[in-house]
Amino acid sequence: KDLLDRDPSVARLLFEIGWVYRNRAELHLARSVSNFGGFAPQALRLSLRRIGREATQQASTARLAFSSLRKLQKIADQAEDLGEDDHGLPSVISSALPTFMDTFLSLAAHDVIGTLGKVIHRVLNDSSVDAASRMRRAHRLRQLGAAFADVSQGAIAAATAASAPGAGAQVPASPIGGGGGQDERQRKRFEDAFLASMGLEAAAAREAA
Repeated sequence: KDLLDRDPSVARLLFEIGWVYRNRAELHLARSVSNFGGFAPQALRLSLRRIGREATQQASTARLAFSSLRKLQKIADQAEDLGEDDHGLPSVISSALPTFMDTFLSLAAHDVIGTLGKVIHRVLNDSSVDAASRMRRAHRLRQLGAAFADVSQGAIAAATAASAPGAGAQVPASPIGGGGGQDERQRKRFEDAFLASMGLEAAAAREAA
């Protein structure tokens, strides 16, 4: 709970995991209780909902990846124009960090959700147990998904309220990190690591001075 409060990006990932749990569990139950199997109306609705959500997530990840590529191209173009005594590049990188972080988290979430879907499929289609056991697994998986959604929605709502206009002197939360000072610390750690990976620590120090 403390981790969710500190970092809403974890809460959003947990919400997505909970959604996948519930969707796959309900799909399995809908197929199992109907003579039409996967062609039952409820099963078809759940399948279409899953496909639509996955398509939206893939489009979002592709958009973020394209935005990151453009940011990197801009950094490279400006780096070529800077002399040895210029130190404007780190500020360009800092302005691009939110896009980079969104992209990394989106790619990670996409990978986690994809792997999770395969695991759930194996669990709910395990031929080593009988149908009644698979049904019990689906019911419990649905309950777990609902619990994940409930606890994560509270953390997301709290972060949204904290970042809303008029929420005092708090720093607005970024789309992928925790709000306030925690978000700033996350951004700083990411920036330091990114600059170090590119060998730009000295330039960053000159700019800070």
